[in-house]
Amino acid sequence: RIAAGTSAATVPPRRTLPELASLLSRATLVVGVDTGLTHLAAAVGTPTVALFTATDPRLAGVERASPLARDLGDVGAMPAPAQVIAAAGALLHTRPPC
Repeated sequence: RIAAGTSAATVPPRRTLPELASLLSRATLVVGVDTGLTHLAAAVGTPTVALFTATDPRLAGVERASPLARDLGDVGAMPAPAQVIAAAGALLHTRPPC
């Protein structure tokens, strides 16, 4: 609702869970915080970097969902940008070409 009230943001239409899964499965890479969409991306096999700062990634991480997923950060410990870039680059080099 906040984003819809400004011209500086684009609000995409609502999608069903199967539509989101299909969209995420076609992504080259997903980098996101600990949300359902980030977990869904890992679950459908998309290379995923999940960022944690408030949740313990050992309990709620995405690495168990896919060999193409990485958990970064920890409770109270934000990952450094260089860590995120390195993890994303490594995942991009491990995905087989389509």
